[in-house]
Amino acid sequence: MQVRIFDIDDTLCEDGGKLDDSTIQTLLGLKRRGERIWFASARHWVTTTEALQDPHLYDSAVIATENGSCIHQNAALIEDHYLGSLEREAIAETVVQCRSQLRLLDYWLNGKLQTVSHSIPCGTSDDPHREYLSIEDALRHIATETIHMVHYLLGDEEGHWMPASITKAQIFRYVPSDANVFLYGNGSNDLPIFNHKSHASCVRHAVGPNVDLRRAADRCFSTREDLLAHLRTI
Repeated sequence: MQVRIFDIDDTLCEDGGKLDDSTIQTLLGLKRRGERIWFASARHWVTTTEALQDPHLYDSAVIATENGSCIHQNAALIEDHYLGSLEREAIAETVVQCRSQLRLLDYWLNGKLQTVSHSIPCGTSDDPHREYLSIEDALRHIATETIHMVHYLLGDEEGHWMPASITKAQIFRYVPSDANVFLYGNGSNDLPIFNHKSHASCVRHAVGPNVDLRRAADRCFSTREDLLAHLRTI
């Protein structure tokens, strides 16, 4: 059994574009020969299907969308990794804790407070035990909390939140153990699947300076057209 997992943008089409008919027919030809054609994209489900255009490409495929945050099979969502309400409430609480510091920090940045040694309060005004921080310490605290959240979380454009540890490699949970896997991509978000070291190929013109991806790839194609020409000879 052979499974071919494709990135979409800059691998099968222009970034934000759609597959042309030649690409669609090439992939359908592989599928008719019994190969499994799957996809792993940063796109959402709707824009993924819009890019693929032909339902025959995705009606029986396993597809990782939003960089592995959602897994679809047979055009149905079977797995997602959005954070739950309790986790989102914890994030909101952290934001509230920083809010008073951010407000006074804005005063300082606009010249209303003259020195970084000026003490500012943490917490709410009705808290008798609230601490006072220097502007310098407040800056450090805000930066630390922000970096922590950015490293742990990744927000998408629809307002979902998911752990940053989730990657396109989630799709490998559905690959049969006896499958011969071929991977095709071009960006840093493809590294997690390339690092599984099946048969990885990148499209060189889109990779640019991404040395790690080129090193992880067994083969680089100069253009998408070269990749498609290769697929037609398989």
